[in-house]
Amino acid sequence: MADDDLDYHLIVKCALEEVGFRGVLHEVRDGVELMDFLHRRGRHKNARPPDLIILDLNMPVMDGRSALVKINEDPQLRSIPVAVLTTSSSAEDVEFCKRFTGCSFSIKPATYQEWTKSIQKILRICLPSQ
Repeated sequence: MADDDLDYHLIVKCALEEVGFRGVLHEVRDGVELMDFLHRRGRHKNARPPDLIILDLNMPVMDGRSALVKINEDPQLRSIPVAVLTTSSSAEDVEFCKRFTGCSFSIKPATYQEWTKSIQKILRICLPSQ
């Protein structure tokens, strides 16, 4: 999960547990750290490739849009499904995300119950075998 807001990290972690997700949630706070994780650099040198990336668009250092472009440009990364989960509801952001294969787009929900539904939907779309 790549998001600069640690509150969202906690919400997603709890929602994943509630829906029965058995995988490991790795957390990063910006696009640069996400790229380090995906390329196993620095403190992420022992990281396993993720089955799914949950990505916020609005982050410091490198935003989610730039990270999404870099993921799509890299043949080793572009097969990883990306679920964009952001506060943005702009048509430009929706259209931008539609250009990338394996990418779903959701607006961050307002209630915890909506969060669990959103996480269930993301898992169903991006990881149908789970």
